[in-house]
Amino acid sequence: MKSANLIAMVLGLISIVLGIYQVISGSEFSVYFFSLFVGVTLAGIGFINYKKLDQ
Repeated sequence: MKSANLIAMVLGLISIVLGIYQVISGSEFSVYFFSLFVGVTLAGIGFINYKKLDQ
């Protein structure tokens, strides 16, 4: 299960980086908002579940 959480965190971080790139390049709000939202959600869920498994 740890590998699934790590994959979720990595995909979330990649999505966050792409969202930040879209903000810098001047894309529309609806484009980068979705990318940032999905990235934060995936990274957050992966991180929380990863910490729960360590306990």
